[in-house]
Amino acid sequence: MYSTKTLMRLDDVAVFQIENCVVSVWERTPTVEHIDKVDQFLNEVTRDYPKGIGNINITMGRGQHAITAETKAKIQKLILKYQGKIIAVAHIILASGMIGAIISSFFALIAIIKNDANTPMRIFRESAEAAEWIAAKIGLDAQALEYELNTIICNFKMPE
Repeated sequence: MYSTKTLMRLDDVAVFQIENCVVSVWERTPTVEHIDKVDQFLNEVTRDYPKGIGNINITMGRGQHAITAETKAKIQKLILKYQGKIIAVAHIILASGMIGAIISSFFALIAIIKNDANTPMRIFRESAEAAEWIAAKIGLDAQALEYELNTIICNFKMPE
């Protein structure tokens, strides 16, 4: 088992560190301020793990709305900044129906924008598959990572 370190907890986003992996949990659509905070933590963790890190985004799916052009631009800059430092990116989409489809489309667009064959990115509906895939990329134990991800998901309750 790994220990999970809470890096940030706000009303609608939380960021955790599990060894060399940064996990962001999104309850609502990210803002520029959220992306700035994630950038800060990615910077710290990549400094501690110079061989590279993993990045997992978990989207819970409540309160989603259109992402602003400013936030999209900030995400694009973040992607470019961490090329070569982030080994793999997994997106776990727990939202269902139309919201889940919209979120999946957004991440597919990000994949096209980043267009970096050296940083694999995949979209998942279940934490087990995501943990197995990214653990193999970043050198962690898949079962231990899955346990930590499920603990984060089960304990992640945002105020209404």
